[in-house]
Amino acid sequence: MMEAERLDDVSVPRTPVRRAAAAPSVLGPDPIGEWLAQEGPGLPVGELIAGLSERLLAAGVPIDRATLHLRLLDPQFRGVSIEWRPDQPVEEIRRAHGVELTEAYLRSPFMLIAEHGVGVRRRLTGPNAQIGDFPILADLHEEGFTDYAMMPLAFHDGTPNALSLATRNPGGFSEGDLRRVSSLLPMVTLAVEVISQRGQVRTLLRTYLGDDAGERVLAGTIKRGDVERMNAAIWFSDLRGFTAMSERVAPEVLIATLNDHFEVMNRAITAHGGQVMKLIGDGVLAVFPTPVREGACPFAGCAALDAARDAVRGMAELNARRRALGQEPLAFGLGLHAGEVLYGNIGAPERLDFTVIGQAVNEASRLEVLARDLGRTVAISSTIARIVEHMGRRLEPLGTFHLRGLAAEEEVYTLPEDCEDCGVDVPAEAAAVR
Repeated sequence: MMEAERLDDVSVPRTPVRRAAAAPSVLGPDPIGEWLAQEGPGLPVGELIAGLSERLLAAGVPIDRATLHLRLLDPQFRGVSIEWRPDQPVEEIRRAHGVELTEAYLRSPFMLIAEHGVGVRRRLTGPNAQIGDFPILADLHEEGFTDYAMMPLAFHDGTPNALSLATRNPGGFSEGDLRRVSSLLPMVTLAVEVISQRGQVRTLLRTYLGDDAGERVLAGTIKRGDVERMNAAIWFSDLRGFTAMSERVAPEVLIATLNDHFEVMNRAITAHGGQVMKLIGDGVLAVFPTPVREGACPFAGCAALDAARDAVRGMAELNARRRALGQEPLAFGLGLHAGEVLYGNIGAPERLDFTVIGQAVNEASRLEVLARDLGRTVAISSTIARIVEHMGRRLEPLGTFHLRGLAAEEEVYTLPEDCEDCGVDVPAEAAAVR
């Protein structure tokens, strides 16, 4: 969104892109324009800026640096800057939300484009040099650049974006160079908009539905009744005492507390191949179709157990931070079961939910309630316990109980206190959370 050198934001490691050769002249009188129209929308944005820059360079435009600045519709980032230099990997730098309030943004050329739609042209050497109004210009001057231009790329909805070019050519850019680039801007904008919207759709689907469900919807699993049967471990967790807490603390504090709790749960679940299906008030429904880590237990229940231990440890660490701030500790309950579920689209024709249903989900929910009644953090079904026992994993039996909605009594287990053979140690503080 702004020049990479002026912000200390999240830096995505440099990654190589396929180097684009100059388009052959058989494409017509404007081969770069035809390449943009035919191939540009299907490329990753890094390859697009690299291919455009290399084709312009081959056509005689003396580009030594090109940067694409994009606004994003992303829960974590406000924008991204993608920089190309000859014979170097493309660099991508993402900008955190709130960057537009920083001095770096307010003193950047992009601010003029974002706020006023005004392009920028600055000579960096010679009698007409102007390097004092934007800090990036002095930096480029020190690197030996002689000329700089930033041009607006406005999407159809008005979202401001920009393309900046810089050169070390002793004479800078000629007016013909800039006219050549300007003539391509409509096609550049269209290609970038298509790429950007496709990426934003994928980001939003993953954010609101989860990685696997989001990819399935994007691939066409969108019809009501599109479901499949699968065996999975099911996770149902709940934050204890949330209703009482909501009566004692300010709404802003309550939201921050929920976010901290969900972050711990999500990190533990996804680290072991699980998919968060729903956030239900203060609860979490997740499934573990298969473990994804190399060398992991082949049974999904093992992944769920590993995630449960990470969640216990993560909540203990969160509570240590809360106590240091004078805040009350949090407790949670978790039920784990394994069985067959229906996974897919359920709901009204105009309002669908991509989720899991089935008796196995209900049993995981009942186990979470039982864990609360027993004063335990984790309650695990005998279905999981029997299989992991054969795999050398030890669980602690809690007894036999009648779960609501089930005809037969269920033998229930929990995580062992010492966990010496569990792969992840449960910290001593976890006992206080139970």
